[in-house]
Amino acid sequence: MESPSLSRVLIANRGEIAVRLIRAVREAGLEAVAVHPADDRDSLHVRRADAAVPLPGEGVAAYLDAAAIACAARQSGCGAVHPGYGFLSENADFAQLCADAGLVFIGPTPETLRVMGDKAQARAFAAAHKVAVLPGTSGPTTLEEARAFAEKHGAVMVKALSGGGGRGMLEVTDLNDLAEAFERCRSEARAAFGNDALYVERLALRPRHIEVQVIGDGRAVQHLGERDCSIQRRHQKLIEVAPSPSLNDKLRQRIAGAALQLAKALNYRSLGTFEFLVDGDEFFFMEANPRLQVEHTVTEGVTGVDLVAAQLRIAAGASLADIGLSEPPRPRGFAVQARVNLETLDADGLPRPSAGTIRGFALPFGPGVRVDTCGYSGYRVNPRYDSLIAKVIGHGDDFATAARRCATALAEFEIGGLATNLDLAHAIVTDSDFTSGPLDTSYIATHLNRLLAHRRPALASADAQAELIQKEVQPIVPAGALGVFAPMSGVLVSLAVAPGDTVQAGATVAVLEAMKMEHLIRAPQAMRIDAVPAQAGAMVDQGYLLACGTPIQGADEATGAAMVNQQAEDWSAEVAEIERRHQLAHAMGGPGKVARQRGDGKLTARERIEAMADAGSFREIGALAGFASYDGSGQATQVLPANFVAGTARLNGRKIALGVDDFTGRGGSGDAAIHAKQIYLEHYARQMRLPMVRLLDGQSGGGSVKMARDAGYTYIPVNPGWDAVVDNLSLVPVAAAALGPTVGLGAARFVMSHLGVLVEGLGQVFTAGPPVVLGGTGEKLTKEELGGADVHRNNGTAERIVP
Repeated sequence: MESPSLSRVLIANRGEIAVRLIRAVREAGLEAVAVHPADDRDSLHVRRADAAVPLPGEGVAAYLDAAAIACAARQSGCGAVHPGYGFLSENADFAQLCADAGLVFIGPTPETLRVMGDKAQARAFAAAHKVAVLPGTSGPTTLEEARAFAEKHGAVMVKALSGGGGRGMLEVTDLNDLAEAFERCRSEARAAFGNDALYVERLALRPRHIEVQVIGDGRAVQHLGERDCSIQRRHQKLIEVAPSPSLNDKLRQRIAGAALQLAKALNYRSLGTFEFLVDGDEFFFMEANPRLQVEHTVTEGVTGVDLVAAQLRIAAGASLADIGLSEPPRPRGFAVQARVNLETLDADGLPRPSAGTIRGFALPFGPGVRVDTCGYSGYRVNPRYDSLIAKVIGHGDDFATAARRCATALAEFEIGGLATNLDLAHAIVTDSDFTSGPLDTSYIATHLNRLLAHRRPALASADAQAELIQKEVQPIVPAGALGVFAPMSGVLVSLAVAPGDTVQAGATVAVLEAMKMEHLIRAPQAMRIDAVPAQAGAMVDQGYLLACGTPIQGADEATGAAMVNQQAEDWSAEVAEIERRHQLAHAMGGPGKVARQRGDGKLTARERIEAMADAGSFREIGALAGFASYDGSGQATQVLPANFVAGTARLNGRKIALGVDDFTGRGGSGDAAIHAKQIYLEHYARQMRLPMVRLLDGQSGGGSVKMARDAGYTYIPVNPGWDAVVDNLSLVPVAAAALGPTVGLGAARFVMSHLGVLVEGLGQVFTAGPPVVLGGTGEKLTKEELGGADVHRNNGTAERIVP
């Protein structure tokens, strides 16, 4: 090597790419150091490295901790850091941090990353150098700016400014879906790249996705041909081909020339990929990925160039001439890569990741076959990370041969115990439409049903092996005992039972985390717990035995205690009272106040539920809760229904928690009962991970002017469980609509949502109403003047104002 400073390299990544990098580092005669949080310590890259350094935290966030990774590099004696792809690979601040710490960042310069790592800046850079781009916004874009752009240009693509890999990226063809897409992209980009900034560009409906691999030494640049990445599922590449079998030579040269033009303008150093959308004979710069790509393998296959080895040498000071790349290498045949993910696609094309333990792992082999993987038999796959487990590459003298070799390898690949996309990948590379081409990015969506029905010829044996091994390792439920099983693969967050406990039917036995959500596992019936084979903190497979015990025959469902014979009691009075309270709840504030509500142009709470929820889907919670008046002996003399209707419903098929204010009851004023009901619903939404929808109309904090005048006091809540409202912002989607005067704590619930909709003319948002303002300041203001649409149009309180 050209420099002794690279004698030890820290690999700031995980999964198959970390294994690939470790191999290249060791082949270069250097030492490789891995990093990992505690929940990733069993990954293959940790085993393959010469040393491994634990990181604080867990999950993706640990690999985004720039300071911890730089510290790990220094403490382990590394002189360089290779970021791989994803995580911090395009983070200019991390590259600068490495430079400041005296570490060689194996990638482009921080200056290049600041331009190309920011997708909007990269587009502006391309346009300034006369390379065509699709119309789009520049820089971090707000929802309102995105909406204005979409109103002018039609369908748009919402994209993360940082990162790639299809994350933080959604098509929007209906303007009404923009807000939801914007929030989903923002959340996904924040989790994947640590940066939630977005931009939008005009959507190209059926383009081909062509990218050019470049390499530079800071003085000269060279291209190594193109890759066709048009086969994608929801903008994440699935099959890649090098070179593109559908480009004519003239168009190929024009695209490569545009990529070199941009690389030269940057004085590019290290590896990079310039991506283009191709529509007929036109092409548009889309983005640049200033890093090693997942699909670098197909370029290696047709050029014979080890791209990671080239990266290492350039980082050590070598020139392109030193590594034999003064001229572009002539491609040798074709290479086809299939990404093997631990997931399946549903009928709508949505991925369903799988997690658990790999029970069997047999790699394919043969002429022209390469497999990059991080899997092994017995590896417990963590659901917190990406589902990519392997890449299968077939190489041949022509495209058809490369596709057949890839297909054969996919058919021979056996992964036992977990669901994979092997069938889907095999379906694609054996499809006549794929081999005859050309194809565009809509291929999978267009042919989804046919592709999902396909099965590999070797699948049955793999399933049988997985079933056999699963039976061998599954704990046995004793005869006559009752088992509680994991309904899906995931991390066992906690166990609520121990041997000897008696639990009622429906009691929580365990909490399981899967797909970033917590699921309560309940006892199917009353039972005495005899054994708990599972351990909290462990990852468990679907169907794994969590606990087992002896059923308690004749147990009371409410308590789990054995029932005793009791003399029949007369409950008719209680039943009648329950029915009366149900009738009161549905009557709301009574005929007069209901008529007044409608006279103001507003629906009642229950009419709003009927209008919003899917027909027949609303299930009410706490219908009997109400305001009570008591006599001197403490007996309730009158009960009015609570002016807050709570429950679950389905909205376009998706289950939600729905809380609706009833203005016909005491003008929406609150008290301890109503706040307890609200807080219960917020907690329920949190525990069940349901989207929270609030329809607001009234709901002060309970400070009733009338009560203060008549009784000399009023109810003032002291932090009535608002932690639940705040917590939900980080756990579930929260939407709120101001459908009337939304006051005090109602206003707080409005602003503490991801999407707040204010209905112009009907809804207002303020902390104190006109009577309170008049009494406190002497000002006579209307509700509209205090908090109507004109007040909130530009202050950020409401995300959307509707007529």
